[in-house]
Amino acid sequence: MCISWSGTVLHRAACNLGPLAVVAPLLEQMDVAAIIDRHLPPDPQLEFSHGQVLRMLLGARLSQPLALVNVAGWAEESGAEYLWGIPADKLNDDRLGRSLDAFFTQRHSILAQVAAHVVHTFRLPMNRLHYDTTHLLLCGAYDGSAPIPDALPLPPATASLFPSSDTP
Repeated sequence: MCISWSGTVLHRAACNLGPLAVVAPLLEQMDVAAIIDRHLPPDPQLEFSHGQVLRMLLGARLSQPLALVNVAGWAEESGAEYLWGIPADKLNDDRLGRSLDAFFTQRHSILAQVAAHVVHTFRLPMNRLHYDTTHLLLCGAYDGSAPIPDALPLPPATASLFPSSDTP
């Protein structure tokens, strides 16, 4: 990995990368940014691609989970802006949100290609892999649970749906 910087000069002599020392090379080997960029059309108005921005956001989530509004501060303090070449002031929550919105439209194909790339790159055995991008839904009978009535009105008339005491 080659690091070049065109932003402001760092006033401190060193930066503690912490977990990014492990996370950054792993994300590079996984080729996350390039895979995302192959699926999402580039926007000529954006200085940094969706893949670059989302790779940094993924690095933030893996090393120190925080709210989107705090990612810029994290990038500055952690040294992530130097690792991935995106100045912290370019990582506002609106920019991160635009990349997440773009990702959402192609999330299944991106996740499938990342999984396929990781299986190939790290030579993972396919007979030990379970890959499912759907949401988990757990159900079953538990002590103290009540069965759902057969004639359940839709939508259910619950106190949370009707703030006043008048229910239909």
